[in-house]
Amino acid sequence: LSVDSAFPILISGMDLEGEYFSVRNGSTESVDLAGWTLHAVGTDEEFKFPDLSLRPGESITVWTSADAEERENLPSDVAWLPTEERASATVWDEYGDEVELISPDGDIVQSVDVIN
Repeated sequence: LSVDSAFPILISGMDLEGEYFSVRNGSTESVDLAGWTLHAVGTDEEFKFPDLSLRPGESITVWTSADAEERENLPSDVAWLPTEERASATVWDEYGDEVELISPDGDIVQSVDVIN
């Protein structure tokens, strides 16, 4: 796990069995998520956050499970669906992956190993 603490938005938790990430606003001001992305390293899989704001201390859950679309409930829960090439799979491979949280400016804010 590597973190650039200069940024207010960070991956604050994950559940590999439930296949979700929590992303939290750790600042004292609201942050617009438009332009923020999660990227599965080594793949074309990318999640673009919807245009919504997180208030200070607020979190959003990003579901990556097979039933992610059913769990979507804006503004607290969003679904990261696989690309068309992998439509029958989940975002993560069984052997594990790495996810990067990327700011609207393209800076890699955080990198997290995802091991199933």
